Amino acid sequence: MEPCLEKPANSNWGHLSHFFERVEFQNRGAPHTHTIIWVEKSISEMIAENIIRSDLPDPNLEPELYQLVITHQIHTCSPTKCGGPVPPGQTCKKNFPRPYSLVTYYDTNECRYIYRCITERDRWVVPYHPATLLIWNAYMNIQYVSSKNLGKYLSKYVVKSEPSYVFNISEGDKYREHIV
Repeated sequence: MEPCLEKPANSNWGHLSHFFERVEFQNRGAPHTHTIIWVEKSISEMIAENIIRSDLPDPNLEPELYQLVITHQIHTCSPTKCGGPVPPGQTCKKNFPRPYSLVTYYDTNECRYIYRCITERDRWVVPYHPATLLIWNAYMNIQYVSSKNLGKYLSKYVVKSEPSYVFNISEGDKYREHIV
């Protein structure tokens, strides 16, 4: 498979019409991206085709994907990351463990999508796009976004400043110029 998700045959989401991407540096200096893509297929079509998943793959049927999900996509609660671990019956700030659900659907009360989750182990899997995970080989949190939350997401990451104080670099340095 060619590592280009702009090609509909690779991504399964159809033609990529627009995108927004922001590289952000975390406090420890590690870069990560925030990306929004507008694609040809509707969210309903992608849900029907299980394009974004949040399950633990069968290790016998999808061994490589299973290993990547185990390595990168399992949420672990900690006091600094999400305020957890939490008592039984409660969820952390990142909404883990996720609720059981036989299907992926839009929850109007929470204004977000609830992903298919049928086993106890699925409750700790962060949503992923299988093709991207196989190419990226790194953590991702990919989700369908409603119109209401799109503005909030864009505003948060467009105006957010970089934590440039964490870099030990001097004035005139190309790395500093890039970050600032």
